[in-house]
Formats: sequence, structure tokens, C-alpha cells
Amino acid sequence: MPQWPKQEKQASMENKKFKSLVHRVVLLPMMVMIFVELITIISCCVTLINVETQIRESNINSLQISQYNLDSLIKQIDNKYVQYWNNSELYRFISSYSAKTTPEEYMPKLTKNGEWMQELVQEYAEVQGIFCYLSNIDQIVFRGFSDPEMHSYIEDLLKDSDHQTKLFNAWQLQEVNGKEYLINFRKYNDYYGGVWIPLDILATRLALNDPGLRGTTFFKDNMDNVVFTEDCDLDIKEARYPDITENKVKVGIVFDRYKIYKSLDRRLIFLLVLAIAGLFCIPFIINWLRNKIAEPIKIIDTAMKLIGDGNVDYRISIPDKPYYDEFDRLSERINQTMDEINEISSSLYEAEIKQQKMQLRGISQQIRPHFILNALNVIYTYEEDEFPLVKKMVLYLTEYFRYIVNIRREYVELEKEMHHVENYLNIQKERYLDKFFFFVEWESSTGKLLVPPIIIQTFAENCVKYGMNEEGQTQIFVLACIEDQKLKIMVADTGKGFSAELMEKVERYKETEEHQEGLGVGYENTIERLKILFGDQADLKLRNAVSGGAVVEIYLPIVEET
Repeated sequence: MPQWPKQEKQASMENKKFKSLVHRVVLLPMMVMIFVELITIISCCVTLINVETQIRESNINSLQISQYNLDSLIKQIDNKYVQYWNNSELYRFISSYSAKTTPEEYMPKLTKNGEWMQELVQEYAEVQGIFCYLSNIDQIVFRGFSDPEMHSYIEDLLKDSDHQTKLFNAWQLQEVNGKEYLINFRKYNDYYGGVWIPLDILATRLALNDPGLRGTTFFKDNMDNVVFTEDCDLDIKEARYPDITENKVKVGIVFDRYKIYKSLDRRLIFLLVLAIAGLFCIPFIINWLRNKIAEPIKIIDTAMKLIGDGNVDYRISIPDKPYYDEFDRLSERINQTMDEINEISSSLYEAEIKQQKMQLRGISQQIRPHFILNALNVIYTYEEDEFPLVKKMVLYLTEYFRYIVNIRREYVELEKEMHHVENYLNIQKERYLDKFFFFVEWESSTGKLLVPPIIIQTFAENCVKYGMNEEGQTQIFVLACIEDQKLKIMVADTGKGFSAELMEKVERYKETEEHQEGLGVGYENTIERLKILFGDQADLKLRNAVSGGAVVEIYLPIVEET
């Protein structure tokens, strides 16, 4: 595409300092907004910290009560056993038995021992079961709720001396068959005893599942075993404990900030979130103003500079969005103006390129391998005494290719084109001998008129290819004259004529310019060239003669060499 020359213009504001109006209008309100946002955020954060501290202290106080109740329960059970061992005549009788003691002697006392165990279970609702094992008479007794899995666990434990050393005389957290327990096993001489308390029941009794607690509570024994009252992925290192020392079993809590903030006044949280969001929105507001005002002006200014420097193909990119503003409308009008300016020059440029391509395509059609091979084959068939015929055939071929190779213009004189067609038919006649007769003639006034090159040969070639009769001689006519102030070129033969389907495809291609299957590149190429060169002033018509045969009529405007 040709480039416009750069025009030197005097810019009246070239030496002035640019000061954006956007900066002055936006900067001060933005600074005030940022100050207000920061004050609001600081106030909300201080309030949240104070409220969070109060909630934590309140939860620790509640946990203090739970720890006290747990300590009290453990201490009472421990005292029950101490009193039983030190002051109970029942224990003294049982401890005096031996392996020689008969069941009749120890069963009454053993029954009373069971009654004492049942009373302890009934007195403390948290206790699910109690046991005692008398090694001197090898008897084990369970009381409380039936729990075969726990009974089996205790019986196995009594057989394992290593575990007895670790577990007896201590309150510890143990998991038995997937369930957590607080277990106390104790040994006094030949007496083994203890209780087990399910942690889920104990947690409920101690109000460790209270929704008012803003975290996850847990139990911890002296062996540092930890059991949470609910699923928890928080770090135990951040746990808080009540201010009670030397506890056999501790309760603690790991605070969850999400639960703490969830319990706060939603208006305070909303105000803080709104203030933070507003602070983060400030850059977006500034960016929005820059994109909506400063950038469009910069884009239009850059476009005007590029166009002014001669880049007439530059267009302003308009974003695809459901609405348009003033800058989009201005950009669109600038693009439309440049399109209209370029339309005339671009159409001429594209037409010239297309004509050159079509001309090359038309010339390439004429230089076909089978045509050259057929001509050489004709020369090869001549006898030695027919040397004058060989010379004549070589002369025809030389003239034929000289004409095609030397085409350099969009137009040639009609008489040269007619001589070329005559030369082509002479070559074909040497091949087909007496199978056809041709006649080429034009009015003297038309000889210097200009026509597109190679446009007539296409149809003369069709006469030879499709118009030959199997019996008799085919006649081919190529004529040119002036008719109704136009140059009329007619190519006709006395062959079979055109089929209705072919003539229909030609008319359809003239209207739509869409490829028609079976039409042939010769027809399409000719129609396109005529339309590009002459527009509606040229026409191509196909018909069948009344007496038989095909007739092609080409109507061209009168074009003379200037």
C-alpha cells in the first residue's frame, strides 16, 4: 500500500509542559479517602483485639470451673478407694483369704464387695464401669454397664506385668477399640481395682462441648496423651489451660479465631471488611479513571501521530463490550474516516494485483505439457521428405510461445490476439489434419482496439476439444466486429453445442462468483477478468446456433491506445 508523505506541521503546544487534569481532580479526594479508610481500619482492629481478649478470658474462666469439677471427681474416687482399703473390715477379710479358702467362705464377702462397687458406679454418673481382681483367690469382678470390649482389655492388662507398672495407680487417657476413655487402675497388696469413664460422657458433664466456647477443648494426662473433644487441626502448642497446678488430668482449649470472630457483632465485622475493601479499591478506582480517560486520550493521540507520519493502515482498536462511550465513538469515526480514505486507493491496488494473478493463471493454462507433447508428437510423425512441414510446425510453435512469453501488459491489440488464435488453430490442424476447418477474420477498424490477452484462445481451444464431430468436418469461426458501440468477438463451431447445464452454471457464476463444479477454470477466469477490467461494461454470452453448434459472444467496451 502506498504511504502518505509525512507533513511537517507546527504544533502550537509543542514546547509547553503537559499537566494532566486527571491528576488534579483525582489526587486530593483520593488522599482524603485513604486517610478516612486508615482511621476506620485502625479503630475496628483495636475494638476487635479488645473483644477477642475478653472472649478468651471468659472461656478460660469457664474452663476453670470444668477443671475444678474434674479434679473433684478424681479426688472423690481416690478417697473412696483409700477409705475402702484403710477402714473397711470387708477388705481385711478379703485380703486374709488364700488359695486354700473355699468358695463357701469368700463368696459372701465377695458379694458384699460387689455391692460396694455398684454403689460407687451409681454415685458417680460419669463412671461407666468398675472392676476388682483378687489375686489371692484369683477372682475378678465387674460392675456397672456391660462392656465386653473393656472387660477383655482389663483381663489382658492383668496378664501383662509391663503395662501394669505403667498404668496402675495413675489416671490416664486410653483408646480401647476406637473409643476414648479416662481410666484409673490401682493396686494395693493383692487387690487390683479401677474405674473407666468414657470421655464423650465426661466432656458433656464438664460442659466442654458448650457452644459458648470459641475453640476446641481437650483432655491431657501426665503422660502427655491428648484427646480432643471434637475433630481439630489446630496446633496444640497454642493451647491455654486453667490456672490450676498439679492436676492429674488437665483440660485445655485451643482457640479458633474463626469461631471468635463469628461470635462478634456482625456490624463491626462488616464495617472492618468494608473499610479494608474500600482501601483496596482505591488503586482500582485510580486505574479505572486512567483506563477510561487518560488511556483513551493517549491512544487517540498516538493514532493521530502515526497516521500523520504516513501509516494510513493504522486503526484504533475498539474493545468488544456491550456499551460504547464517547471515546469509543470518536475512535470508531476516526477508523471509518481512514477506511473511506483508503478505500479508493486500496481497491485499485487490489484490482491490479488480482488482474496480474489472473493473467498469469491464464498464461499458465496455455503452456500445458500435453499441448507441447502433442505438437512434438506431430513433428515426430513427419516423414524425412516432409521437412518443409516440420519447418512450418516449428514456426507455428515458435510464434505461439513467443506471444505468450512476451505478454507484459493488461491489454494487447486485437489483431495480435487474432493472429495468435489463428496460429494456435494452425498447430491443432496439423494434428487433426482434415477433421476441422477454421476461419479467423476481423473488421479493419477493430484491429488496433485493445483486448485482454489470451481471452479468445480459451474458447477456440474448447471448439477443438469439445466441438469435433466423429463423422464429417467441423467448422470453427473466430470473428470480430463493432456492434452497438461495443467490440463483439464471436467464437463458434458446428459441433454438438452447449448443454443446458453448462449454460446455467455460467449464468450462475456470473451472478454469484461462486465456484461451480464442472464449469472449468477457463470460463471462471474469463468472467473474473472481464469483471475486474471492465465491470458491467463487458459481458460473456453462451448460446447454441439454430443450425447447430456452440456460439460464444464476448462484448467489450471500445478501448484504444492513448
